[in-house]
Amino acid sequence: MTIAIETISEIRRFNAAGLVEAEARLNSLAIGIATLSDLGDLLFDDKYTETAFSGVSIPVDVFDMKTGKYDLGRTIVDALDERTVRQLLGDEAVWPWLSFVFAASIFPEKKGVAYVGKLSRHLITAVGGRSAKASHRHLVRGAVNAVFRFGEQARGIMAGPSEHTTYEEQIMSRTERTQLAGSTEFVRLVNVLYFDPAKGKHKPNAAKGKTGSMMRLIDLVGQLETNYDVAAMSADEMISILPEREFARYLKAA
Repeated sequence: MTIAIETISEIRRFNAAGLVEAEARLNSLAIGIATLSDLGDLLFDDKYTETAFSGVSIPVDVFDMKTGKYDLGRTIVDALDERTVRQLLGDEAVWPWLSFVFAASIFPEKKGVAYVGKLSRHLITAVGGRSAKASHRHLVRGAVNAVFRFGEQARGIMAGPSEHTTYEEQIMSRTERTQLAGSTEFVRLVNVLYFDPAKGKHKPNAAKGKTGSMMRLIDLVGQLETNYDVAAMSADEMISILPEREFARYLKAA
């Protein structure tokens, strides 16, 4: 059973007890002893939640499982003003609540059980023993932050609403102190090289391959930052300094 909500008129946040309960229900969902309805039961329970922002109107849709993460982010960003989005991005407790709102899109069913995966996909939490929280891995927050920062260009670094791509990881994990973190033109370059707009998906083997791949591009740009102000360069200017032979495969397909 799914959560039957068509529109939300307020954004709520989990309190301390709510975050504990949310994690417990996610764990139960992962082993098949809870359903999406059990997540939905928490959404407007005053014992576990409180209002963060009221007077909004956000349609709750079920987004395409292969390409819909951009549309998820776009739906939320378009419904809010810039100040509210910035405030939301700084509030860790609203994102688990929004995950539960959009549960039908971010918990795909596998063999009759909703796929949960790592808790960092749904809660703002640390991963891999690190002290810093991996907020960029939260599926809904990641979608909103990418669209907010990069607009239409964010489409080419994302895939389905239940996915966190290598492109997102490499771009969105960088803090605003690094050059690539705020460069829409770098994201445009990634789209030109690795995203096929006609098919609406990334080119095969572009994320983690060797020659000319996204991972190689990240390493190369890190080296180029020594001599170039990468953040001030356009996508075309970045292309002009890439090793032509190494990136020929993707440049020819662009």
